[in-house]
Amino acid sequence: MNRYADKKTQDYYKTNAQMIAREYAEAPGGVDAWFGKAFPKGGRVLDVGAAAGRDVLLLGKSGYEAFGVDPCRELVEYGIGVNPGLTGRLWCDALPELETVQNDNFDGVLCSAVFMHIPRRGLADAAAGVKRVLKPGGGLLLSLPFELDGSPVSGRDVKGRLFNGLSNSEADALLLKYGFRKILQKKNADALGRQNRKWVVLIYQLER
Repeated sequence: MNRYADKKTQDYYKTNAQMIAREYAEAPGGVDAWFGKAFPKGGRVLDVGAAAGRDVLLLGKSGYEAFGVDPCRELVEYGIGVNPGLTGRLWCDALPELETVQNDNFDGVLCSAVFMHIPRRGLADAAAGVKRVLKPGGGLLLSLPFELDGSPVSGRDVKGRLFNGLSNSEADALLLKYGFRKILQKKNADALGRQNRKWVVLIYQLER
């Protein structure tokens, strides 16, 4: 599972799982403002890279049948421990395999701050993995980080995490090859309040 995982990136999330989960849980705003644009009302949505389940809970509160997967067992276990209602809705899995997820099983897939950590050699397989679990006509909500000068975040940060430098235009070209069309692109502020970080939110629909 997760054959493209970057060890240093995964080690950071594993070692700091509780701190990260608490930080995300307390962060105001985020991609939830775009759920209604990306996913059909009341649909089944899979949050890929769900961490401790923050957005799974937000999706549920917004009326979606929400589930989430994350490669970090420590984040998943912490999330379920804090919110027992996530039992059966949050578990360990990752792109590109998503081996616990059936084909054509979801109306929407959320990949918030996920594609940015996939080594470039794995991006095509990740796109194929998303396509496999989506129903035709399903929505994909993707977010990518950018520096203040507009350049995609690239290289390793001070925490050792790998960022692949994927731009929104590259994401468009990649997903077009797998039958997606872009229906919305917006800028989003950083939910953690970092002044040197901006985000681009991209919404795609899988062709029927």
